[in-house]
Amino acid sequence: MIRGFVSATKAAARERRRGAAGAAVGTGANNTAAGVLRSKWTPAAPTPAPSPTPDPPPPARPSPPSPGSRRADSRFPGMSATRTRRYDSRHTMRLPRVSPRAYRRVTLLALGALAFIVVTGGAVRVTGSGLGCPDWPTCDESRIVAPLEYHAMVEFVNRTITGLVSVAVMLAVLGSLARVPRRRDLVWLSWGLVVGVLAQIGLGGLTVLFELSPPFVMGHFLLSMVLLWNAVVLHERAGVPDDAPEADFGHAFAPQRFKNVPKSRGWALVVFGGLAIVAGTVVTASGPHGGDPDVERLPFALDEITRTHGVTVWALFGLTLDLVVRLWRTGERGPVWRRSLVLLALVIVQAAVGYTQYVLELPALLVGIHIAGATAVWIAVVRLHAVFVGISPPWSPPPKPQSKWTSPVSTTSPSPTAPGS
Repeated sequence: MIRGFVSATKAAARERRRGAAGAAVGTGANNTAAGVLRSKWTPAAPTPAPSPTPDPPPPARPSPPSPGSRRADSRFPGMSATRTRRYDSRHTMRLPRVSPRAYRRVTLLALGALAFIVVTGGAVRVTGSGLGCPDWPTCDESRIVAPLEYHAMVEFVNRTITGLVSVAVMLAVLGSLARVPRRRDLVWLSWGLVVGVLAQIGLGGLTVLFELSPPFVMGHFLLSMVLLWNAVVLHERAGVPDDAPEADFGHAFAPQRFKNVPKSRGWALVVFGGLAIVAGTVVTASGPHGGDPDVERLPFALDEITRTHGVTVWALFGLTLDLVVRLWRTGERGPVWRRSLVLLALVIVQAAVGYTQYVLELPALLVGIHIAGATAVWIAVVRLHAVFVGISPPWSPPPKPQSKWTSPVSTTSPSPTAPGS
């Protein structure tokens, strides 16, 4: 019975297939007949021309993985694409561009910071706070921050200012690298500031560890003067136009020769200015303001070493006054004339403060003012010397360009032409 059922099912399936094939053949015949009838009464439609086959599109390049994609990178098996994302030049960090005028302001900031730390260091010395923090680099063996005591806080604030000075110096270095155009002389001079500050920090630590020994204190101050020299030269060189031949590394302006002025006058000012500063440090190391009441002092008579210091100051005053008179007679009114007047005024004020503090038996406030005056005098000496030896230009900087919205106004009117002339 089962065989019969299977045979009947197969026969029914064959009949269905035959019926479907016959229906398809009938439909095709009917369509052919209808086409013949239409062709007798209706013209045949024109056969369209074959259209050109378009070129296949180029294969699409694989798009880079998106930041949020987790597709693995074949270069680093087992790591997702978000962790191995490749950065092109658009994603690399670049220093912002710095204009020459902006960089000169940065060098002025560094110069001001280095001069300010000299004054604050003098304040530490005249207040007797040199050992307020007896350890270095910490304030003492058990704490970094100074306790709320007068001498400890004075010394700790001075160390904090040293950190701010380091930031200003690093800005000068980064600015020299980001300056457009970059100049090698400015890069080298800015790195000189970094070396000087590091040496100053190390020498300051040795000064504290050796309990304010006078040679270390004197060396600490004199190294500050060297740093100021470097900062002044950097600031002066930053003012040299980039299109001048002297802006190239290793080049300088021609040493200036002024009528009736000796060729060595610039170096003579530096020598006697340096001697005055060295003699002043010996006076301070022999006097009562050594940074702490119990530190040792130099075995010099204060009156005699003060006279020696006064002789060097008078020599500096005489050289500066002679220079001003010679320049006035020759009619020179350029930068060297103005800087000579500034130096002369500073030397006069400094001498007045020095004699006053000597008469009043060295009050702490006047000693601090005298230290600030010595810093200003040294900066003025270096700036004047820079013109003599060709570090800075002997001419004044060009005037600022006028705005494009303002037109220059002529101050002279054309004179009428006389008839017949």
